Amino acid sequence: MNRTIDLLNKIDEEVGLNKHADRCVRFMVESCILIKDRLSDSGTSALVVAQRYWAGLATENELEAARVECWQELDAKSWSTNTEEPEACAMRAVICVLYPRWVERDALEHMEWFMQMSNRAEDHWIEQYNLLHSLFSDTLHVHN
Repeated sequence: MNRTIDLLNKIDEEVGLNKHADRCVRFMVESCILIKDRLSDSGTSALVVAQRYWAGLATENELEAARVECWQELDAKSWSTNTEEPEACAMRAVICVLYPRWVERDALEHMEWFMQMSNRAEDHWIEQYNLLHSLFSDTLHVHN
């Protein structure tokens, strides 16, 4: 484990990530912006759709179309199961914010997977720690 995953687990234990889907999504979108240079054009477009969707400016159909396009690109490159190639991992991280009913998912598992993928694209553990701390500081009992 690392310090960022430890903080994520602490937040989940103390307040439950499922109760804070909006903050989790914001964390993931902002983390995707950190790795945008690893994204293909369709990955960048999908990130824009995700930003618009979570701001209430895009539809579920647009979100689904962006997700399908990302998976099609991964399939075309034979990367649909690749969790090592940085560009594949970046795309998989973006795919994590392309599901409309995110609250229904297991938030901790989803966030951990997202963090693994985004950090295999580019190492941003420190930035993610700071972002998590900032987004959830009002909910944490002990700040460290």
